[in-house]
Amino acid sequence: MPFGDLARRLPDAFRTVARDPTVAVLGSPLPERLADRVAVHAARCREVLEET
Repeated sequence: MPFGDLARRLPDAFRTVARDPTVAVLGSPLPERLADRVAVHAARCREVLEET
């Protein structure tokens, strides 16, 4: 899988897991915060990949 494709799909995958009922029942803000950070990092990766 090309890195650009991974950088596009990864944020949605993390968001899906963070919102899964088995994770949400824990009541922790950390999964959503992690998903947010992954989205930011993936966006930066896509920008770098587009420059090359």
